[in-house]
Amino acid sequence: ALVLPLLDRKLASAADADSDTADRLNGALVACVGCAAMRLGEGDARVNAALSRLLAALHTPAEYVQKAVSGVLARLCARPDVKGRAGDLLADLLFVALPTSDEEAA
Repeated sequence: ALVLPLLDRKLASAADADSDTADRLNGALVACVGCAAMRLGEGDARVNAALSRLLAALHTPAEYVQKAVSGVLARLCARPDVKGRAGDLLADLLFVALPTSDEEAA
């Protein structure tokens, strides 16, 4: 998937933008990363890189992005080569989703 490096660069550059349009763009880019990863063969290391990128995108406090991540993450987790990592992925998701300090919890 020659498209993944391009999507990664676009997603990295769009991550700093702070607008509704940027959030929608990030959501679309996340969906594209997930769809491209779905087409990679089993055991392809780029699937793990895409999963990492998707988990990193969860830090974006935008509903569009988080919905896009949840949609593609669910489909990616159904892959046999990703199912084996379910425990690690869940731990990563909990780390992203749950506050790590009393200040963040308030």
